[in-house]
Amino acid sequence: MPRLTTFPARGEFEKAVALLEGLGAPFQTLSPEPAFCRVGVPAIIVEPEALRVHANEAWTRRAEIEPSWETRERPPALEILKRLPRTNCGACGEPTCLAFAVKVWSGEAPLEKCKPVFEGSHGHLREALLQVAGALVARQPER
Repeated sequence: MPRLTTFPARGEFEKAVALLEGLGAPFQTLSPEPAFCRVGVPAIIVEPEALRVHANEAWTRRAEIEPSWETRERPPALEILKRLPRTNCGACGEPTCLAFAVKVWSGEAPLEKCKPVFEGSHGHLREALLQVAGALVARQPER
């Protein structure tokens, strides 16, 4: 079966993975090792047939799909920080919640990396965080 290999730009890898997960499209990721792909750049391999099926389903349902023409402003990183638990737990891979907020703001980290909000005891912050960061997030996977 043919496969499509893509090399997302720096900071776009997690967004591409989240989008494919949201679509339910089968895919696999490759290590950034030179033997697998361009040096230092992770790759995503997608089955084109799965994307074709999703595209055809969207086309069939096009009359039901309501586009949003709303323009959203990029929130300041401090607005993102205000909606994080501010526990500095490091579960996201950053040393502080402020560092994580800046990474989210710059597009280098997806929101769902904040484990306390998306998987833990601070779930009550999820909707507020998604609302303020809506301009930064194309689509969040349903949980």
